[in-house]
Amino acid sequence: MAAGWLDTRGAVKRRTRESDESNWRNYVRPRFGNWPVGSITGAEVSAWVGGLVARGLAPSTATRALATLRSILAFAVADGRVQHNAAASVPRPTSGRARREGQALTLPEVDALTAACTGPYRDVVPVLALAGLRWGELAGLQVGDRVSVPGPGLRLSRAVLASGGGGALYVDTLKSNRARTVPLVAELV
Repeated sequence: MAAGWLDTRGAVKRRTRESDESNWRNYVRPRFGNWPVGSITGAEVSAWVGGLVARGLAPSTATRALATLRSILAFAVADGRVQHNAAASVPRPTSGRARREGQALTLPEVDALTAACTGPYRDVVPVLALAGLRWGELAGLQVGDRVSVPGPGLRLSRAVLASGGGGALYVDTLKSNRARTVPLVAELV
């Protein structure tokens, strides 16, 4: 199986490319790297995914590896190398547990967490908690991103992320590829 599909530098976000490359290197290539794409069957893919989970990988990790294989085989279908994507019908692994919903902190809990923090990052806690920002969105804020129409808020248009290859920081678009404005509650203003 050739890795030509990985050369998508302009087509996908950097973090997606790095994740796909890691999944290819660590999970897909060791099993299917030398297989002709036309010889890969749904049963083989299903056994491989089950084996990943049996090895102790989290179902979410096995799901990301499956997604990488699916995209490789989708590329092969689009390129006319195979008629169908053998991984498309393979179900994602589950942990067998109900998914736990996130729980928002109460304002007293946010205040207690803020008080427990020391140093230059103390002010970060209430902004993350009360504005609902991702860490990279907060890191990407600039002075001009504070807006006041129709009320006080933050205009999010970029994120600062760490590269998987060495941790170098880089500026990227938001996860949704769309800018958005987040209102600031009175406790933040």
